[in-house]
Amino acid sequence: CPGFESWWAQLEPVNDEEHLYFSEGGTGRQEMPRDGTEGGNETLVATRFTEDFVRGHRNGPWFACFWPHAPHGPHYPLDRHAGTHEGDTPPTPYGEPGRDLSDKAPFVRNLARRSAGAEDEARQDYRGNLREVEEVDDGINRLINALAETDQLGHTWVFFITDNGLQHGEHFLEKKLWPYEESTRTPFVVRGPGVRAGTTNGHLVSQVDLLPTICEIAGADASGVDGRSILPILRDPDAPFREFLLIEAEGRGWHSVRMRKRNQAGADHDDLLFVKWRDGFEEIYDYQDDPHQHNGHFNTPREQRYAGMLRERLLKMREASGDRYRALETG
Repeated sequence: CPGFESWWAQLEPVNDEEHLYFSEGGTGRQEMPRDGTEGGNETLVATRFTEDFVRGHRNGPWFACFWPHAPHGPHYPLDRHAGTHEGDTPPTPYGEPGRDLSDKAPFVRNLARRSAGAEDEARQDYRGNLREVEEVDDGINRLINALAETDQLGHTWVFFITDNGLQHGEHFLEKKLWPYEESTRTPFVVRGPGVRAGTTNGHLVSQVDLLPTICEIAGADASGVDGRSILPILRDPDAPFREFLLIEAEGRGWHSVRMRKRNQAGADHDDLLFVKWRDGFEEIYDYQDDPHQHNGHFNTPREQRYAGMLRERLLKMREASGDRYRALETG
């Protein structure tokens, strides 16, 4: 891990049913039994390692990443969480919004799960994820408490993000890597000096913005990267940012561009998603008229007006990087 003075890393096979394998600072392969206790739970073992680091660096400055594997199937929750969330169900009924998938790409229609047991499997997966999120919550609480108890919380930046969302039966789909809201719209929460608690804004942000943001905080140069610092919109939610965001999953065979652009009236935003699949199939969603991505046909006036521009913008953004890429995010 170049640049890191210490680390804890989970090792393959990460989904082993009986043991947790890990390396601490590259000192060799270690293992613990997955026995339902904190000592065999990767989230809380990583928490303990990170907490020790935080408490040991109270004089700073420092940078740390805490990246829990959870929630992730197969699920191995702590014993104290194993029986929780039994009655919980996904917020969207299975197959909704819209049970007609004619507007979706053939790849989606082919993988849509309509079997009798699919809905129950989606519910069980949802409950397993909630149980493991309890452990993530435990870990975050411990780290925040460690910062507070060492008088670091007031001057420490905390970014809470994730790499993907999950489908739990929406559009008859499960798991990750789909171009729909449940898969791509993920938490991005910031706590730091001068950030007012409870505020939100509707700008398009991405994980690629983390690097330039952290570099600006540290006074380091991040020119030439694809992302952009979010500090300006944390200070002023009305500050200009990006209007177009590239979202893609090359392995799954789709690329998309999300547009959130103030319309000519200036009172609202034109908010659309354009998706192009490897086989050439295209979908477009107008979030003002279709917030749940029910109909991907080119039906609304806004969809028809913007389709050509979004198609061209997507092609250019896929081929660009750095300054050229950021220029394509605006205007």
